[in-house]
Amino acid sequence: MSCSYIYDGYTQDGLILAKEGLHDEIRFLFRPKVGRSRAAVYDKMGLRETRADREDVINEAIASAIVEWNVRNGDESTVPPDIEHIEKIHPAAKPSMFEQIMGNKPKERDDQQDAAKN
Repeated sequence: MSCSYIYDGYTQDGLILAKEGLHDEIRFLFRPKVGRSRAAVYDKMGLRETRADREDVINEAIASAIVEWNVRNGDESTVPPDIEHIEKIHPAAKPSMFEQIMGNKPKERDDQQDAAKN
């Protein structure tokens, strides 16, 4: 679902498709970053001198936005969407997650699933 006005408590579905040989599909429910909270993330990133410090800002932004997700550990139990676990998201998946949360990118589309629905 898309929404032009994002009200308090609004959540949105996120999706990162599986990339064979890299990572599984990630589905997540999040509160999009808007207005001052969105600007604050970019301001913090601009003040950081190292990539590692900018990565910390990205992890914090993701952790503060995700309400739930389907990420599991080795024993197949769901892990909480906190900074400790977000730091361990595959590097091929994290940029898409961040861009969806920041409102720069829609969730990824699975054209095969879309075709099956029609």
